[in-house]
Amino acid sequence: MLAIGAGGLEVALAIANMGAELGATTTVFPSDDETRRFLRSEGREADWSELTADDDATYDRVSFDVDPTSRQTLEVLASESYLLKLIGAGARLHQASCNGCIGMGQAPASGTISLRTVPRNFPGRSGTPGATRASTGRT
Repeated sequence: MLAIGAGGLEVALAIANMGAELGATTTVFPSDDETRRFLRSEGREADWSELTADDDATYDRVSFDVDPTSRQTLEVLASESYLLKLIGAGARLHQASCNGCIGMGQAPASGTISLRTVPRNFPGRSGTPGATRASTGRT
């Protein structure tokens, strides 16, 4: 599970939005220190409770593709040492282009979730029927 503090509120909102576009009625994130801090700032810290995944929770297999939208974005990823972290997390890196936005790129395996850094994600968008796409946030 992605905690709000791990990727920021922007990432959580993007993930929740993509879930809604794919038909999800609810998206739940663990309650972390950032959630607690926000509730404290609103005078509602007493409303906070710990929320984590069950110990026996399982997750679907996800393909993780990064489609930088410009060479400048790719250079920032490299200069701020994000590329090695993304690749280390299993990301497949595409050239800087609009390929992801128009559904081009490496086709995910059938029956999997494809996690990509593009703003519009729909089943079958990359040419693989049965593959569901989800966004990672900022693109």
